[in-house]
Amino acid sequence: MTQSLTPSTKRQLLSIMGTLPSDADALVAVLGVLPLTRLDRRAIAVAARQPLTEVDQAVNALLTAKLLEPVPNTDLLRVPKHVHEHATTLAARLREGERREAWSRWARHLLDAAITAGSALSSRAPLTPACDAPDGVGWPFPAGDAAAAVAWLVERRTDLVTAVRAADTAGRHELEYQLVGALIVLAERHHLPEWPGLLTHYGVPAAELHGDIVATSRLLCALAEAHRRTGDHQKAEDHARQALANTSAGLPSGGPPSAAARPAGGNSTNAPADTFTDTTKPIVLADIESRLTLASVHRSARRTHQAVPIAAQALALADEAGDRRSMALARIVRAEIAFDDGRPDEAINELRQAIPLLQHTPDQFEEARAVALLGQAIATTGDHRTAVMYLGEAHDRYVRAGSPLGEVQCLQWLGDIIGGARGAELWAEADNVRWAAGIPRRATQHLASSGGT
Repeated sequence: MTQSLTPSTKRQLLSIMGTLPSDADALVAVLGVLPLTRLDRRAIAVAARQPLTEVDQAVNALLTAKLLEPVPNTDLLRVPKHVHEHATTLAARLREGERREAWSRWARHLLDAAITAGSALSSRAPLTPACDAPDGVGWPFPAGDAAAAVAWLVERRTDLVTAVRAADTAGRHELEYQLVGALIVLAERHHLPEWPGLLTHYGVPAAELHGDIVATSRLLCALAEAHRRTGDHQKAEDHARQALANTSAGLPSGGPPSAAARPAGGNSTNAPADTFTDTTKPIVLADIESRLTLASVHRSARRTHQAVPIAAQALALADEAGDRRSMALARIVRAEIAFDDGRPDEAINELRQAIPLLQHTPDQFEEARAVALLGQAIATTGDHRTAVMYLGEAHDRYVRAGSPLGEVQCLQWLGDIIGGARGAELWAEADNVRWAAGIPRRATQHLASSGGT
């Protein structure tokens, strides 16, 4: 790997390396194991399995020697190309097991951080300490700070994508699809142009290869949703049906217990959830998600007659499973269908039942989605004062949930309802949010034509 180094550069590099403390020299070898040339001190400490204080000393020596460079306005460190090439040579001298373990520790910590960031966006629960991390290594964002969590995910998105590709190359398929899955929470809230490709080429195939039914269905639903957002309803339907076939095949009876055969819509919070085992319930919940995704695709394609019965089946199954979040999501989808079909009163009724269910679950994003749709549905009844109140609340919830897509949508709806000079200001504010988040206009134009994000 050092063939591209000129003799003079190599001599100079070796001379500098010779002046470094032994711990700094050893740390350079660890840098050569990792596929990134931009890292933070936590990641280095995890890969090297050293306390953060010791890593700080070694890193400071490398910075002084100009073998590392600080990245302005971030906590990242850049490894210059010639240093990384030499580091790769040093890494090759390590035992294969040492290289594999260092890489695995780094990738697992990155995954854990991404999952924890997702929890900060959707949960009110405090963050837990980093598992199996060296002394002094915690999460790179404060507990409960959704804005910091989403900022970290956006900043490290490229790192996560690199880790996905590295895991694929290494044949670490479980880690590969878990890394892709950890990005779902960001894809819901942001515009990720690489998202469909990650799902198609890495996430879904890796989950299928590993035999993880629930993860495969979840990633297929995410892929269907990505195509639905762009208006490609045929691809969206194909992936949603594939997800549904996958969950059906994973259940002992070849399908969910009895949801398709019984009516939905009743209050079944005391349903016999114990009819599901610890093994089957996660698959049943994935089956519900698959049905709701398919119903949403039909809704977006203006196929109401197909969307209605599928959403009803999903709600019946959610009632039977006794899962409050699934019940709420099913009612939100039913509300979207009713709203798009010109039945705002039905939509309002569904949402007024969904929102209390979500208050018992740690999902700020879906709460925001339900409250936003409630405001939009109420606006069509002529009660603009109440509609503005709900949309303002939804906007604030989207901010707390770290969703600029949701913020933009609420601001545009508020602008349409309020109108006049103030309405124009709200549309301008929406454009500013969209621009700051790097969201292209086309990514919000399609959202504005539907009831939900």
